[in-house]
Amino acid sequence: MTDLLFSTDIENATKEQLKSLVKAVREQFGRAIDLRKADINELRQYLQDYLATQVEEVTPEPEVTTSEIAEIETVNESPALSELPTLSYEIVELPTSDDPDFNAANEEFYFGDRADVEKAAEEGFYCHLPLELEKPPSFNKYTERSIAILLEFGTAYGNELNAEWIAGILKDCAWRASIRRSISEKLILSDPIFYGLAGHDLETIGLFNRIVRSPEEFGDIPKDMQKGANFYSNIGNLLGGEAVSAICQYHTIRDNLNYLQQLHGISSLEKRSKAVKDRLFEYFDYNDQMALLPSDRAVLKAEAPRIAEYFQTLTSDYEVYRSNDDESLERLPDDFCLMTAVAEADYAWIYAQSIDWKPSKDGYSGGHVDRLDPDEITVCLSKWDGDQYDGFLYLKAIHFDPSRRPWLANSLSS
Repeated sequence: MTDLLFSTDIENATKEQLKSLVKAVREQFGRAIDLRKADINELRQYLQDYLATQVEEVTPEPEVTTSEIAEIETVNESPALSELPTLSYEIVELPTSDDPDFNAANEEFYFGDRADVEKAAEEGFYCHLPLELEKPPSFNKYTERSIAILLEFGTAYGNELNAEWIAGILKDCAWRASIRRSISEKLILSDPIFYGLAGHDLETIGLFNRIVRSPEEFGDIPKDMQKGANFYSNIGNLLGGEAVSAICQYHTIRDNLNYLQQLHGISSLEKRSKAVKDRLFEYFDYNDQMALLPSDRAVLKAEAPRIAEYFQTLTSDYEVYRSNDDESLERLPDDFCLMTAVAEADYAWIYAQSIDWKPSKDGYSGGHVDRLDPDEITVCLSKWDGDQYDGFLYLKAIHFDPSRRPWLANSLSS
């Protein structure tokens, strides 16, 4: 019955459904309630209070009696220690420079630029140095219970802990209010599951929602905190308390699932494809809501030259400029070499777009269109700054037809 309640969307259940659930748990819960007078909110609160007590329960391990132990037949097919052959060996220290997993460029132990990128992404890079993880304070028994229930009952992403499962749960949590595709996915709509992923129990959920809806009830909190609470109250009036609650909890859920991902060494890489000018290109990129493993960064660094070469093959008949922070375009020096610049890059991405511009009162307006030869193709080279990628070079290739960008001549600097 408890698992049924955890998988039931109590907030959207009818009064008759809630009454049936209350009848089923009332004897075990032991709290009196008058079903004739109780309204739907009282029934819902009763069930939430019951679930809160169930989360705290720990099922004791059954004791094995002496008679049961006597009935167990012990079978040991392993050979005795005296039967094992005598082994002789010599410890030889391997010089660091001779270790095939040592990358001398940055003194880290993982495969370097000569790695088979596709095989590396599928099988993962071997790393001598263990990844030091700090467990988030919010990752607790409620988080573990929610993860266990989702894996046990399965979702649209299966019941195996892998990259697709984590990415799918993160997506569902981000769009929690719009998930209505299947009964199994409604588990994510259940408050105990969703808030459990963030490390909260039902009592904390109720308190949080009260603060979001009516911060004025908490008059004893400091004035600076009241200002913040009033802000969330205004947002709650606009979006609804539940929506604000989901937004606030998402980042905590992402931290918890990122910790789980790194703990199990699950890669954030995804194989993607892009077709520009009828030239298909397949490459690896990462899911920006997941954590980057050291091996992921090694793959992305190896992909950067391939992306730069793809950009060059697409833009041989384009004018290529450097795009500045203010979006102005600057001509490249005569001795500029993209492949020299990409040697310093840890990551690269490429993007193509076409827009049908038309004159308007404010200048020009337009919408995206599909063209065989795009209006512009952009490539960005980035460096790793410790926790994220930071772009240091943006190149924009502009189509030679000036009618596609009527004001282009005014934006170029010599």
